[in-house]
Amino acid sequence: MAFTTRILLAAAATAALGGCSLWTSGEKANPPTPLSEFVPSASLDVRFQSQVGSAGDFWFSPDETQGRAFAAGTDGLIRQVDGGVAISVGKPLSAGVGAGGGKVVVVSARGELMAYEANGRPAWQTAVGSEVLAAPLVGETTVLVRTGDGKLTGYGLGNGARKWQISRNQPALALRGYSAGTLDQDTAYVGLGGGKLLAIDLTRGTILWEATVALPRGATELERVTDVVGAPAVYGQQVCAVAYQGKVACFDARNGQQQWSRDISSERGLSMDARNVYVTDSNGSIVAFDRRNGASAWKQDRLRYRAVSGPASLGRFVLVADGLGVLHALSADDGHLVARRQLDGSAVVAQPRVMNETVLVQTSNGSVYGISLR
Repeated sequence: MAFTTRILLAAAATAALGGCSLWTSGEKANPPTPLSEFVPSASLDVRFQSQVGSAGDFWFSPDETQGRAFAAGTDGLIRQVDGGVAISVGKPLSAGVGAGGGKVVVVSARGELMAYEANGRPAWQTAVGSEVLAAPLVGETTVLVRTGDGKLTGYGLGNGARKWQISRNQPALALRGYSAGTLDQDTAYVGLGGGKLLAIDLTRGTILWEATVALPRGATELERVTDVVGAPAVYGQQVCAVAYQGKVACFDARNGQQQWSRDISSERGLSMDARNVYVTDSNGSIVAFDRRNGASAWKQDRLRYRAVSGPASLGRFVLVADGLGVLHALSADDGHLVARRQLDGSAVVAQPRVMNETVLVQTSNGSVYGISLR
């Protein structure tokens, strides 16, 4: 059995309307590495579990607001997965959830941006006007939406009114993005096609700085696809991002000055902690770099070709899930496997999320788990 990491490439002029084709990674040509035995030194324990319906052809992931975790599926069900609220939207969804400021935000398959209070009461709805595949990024006063036509738009969290919009030219071919970015206080860090990283004042829509993670290389348009993938990672005054067929690079979050970069290709993203930057590369290996200077720290390749998700950092551990629905915990010190747990058997494509001391994982079949590591 071979896995396919499905990345849709679209001509920039028709990014939201069609003209898409399938492109596959090295995981298609190689069988998944069999799981090997190891002596567990930690335990992955399910604290809560819920069901929100299948993700279909989309990437859904949980988010949290006011200490409550929410998730959604393509059928239009939003659920507080740690107990309580259930919301039936009544229409198919293509992106979600984004949560913050006491609200939960999703996008319908018809491009409708919909916000709900954390208690389930509808707050507002507005038309976006284009396809949305990335979960909205929700700040205290503003919701950032990334549309398939290359626009970044800020909407008021209180009433859904459009506040600002940034339009960027897209490369001839681009990966179909599944992340609107990362929020740190009132600054949104957004990765774009062509290897670019933007820092945006979320309230005003002002571009604070722009940096290059990687430059396109190669003779053909396919070879020159160098899009930033996943959500950038922020720790203190440092922000890091990784590009497909490109590099991982870290920058001063205040001014965008590059601190270091290393060659690597990723389709799933990265995370970071006080010591390291962790990247899932295009073959499913997890690679750690020293956060200060980019020096190689360790590499774990026992999960190669298993369609491994982007990593999540939690204390002394790094967590990833794979295309057979298995959650893996690695030591952040040296990358060795410390724990493993079978989920519902369907693929986990979205990066696990961390809420306090709980890891939130959503499978393609719609099971959402809250898992603690001890």
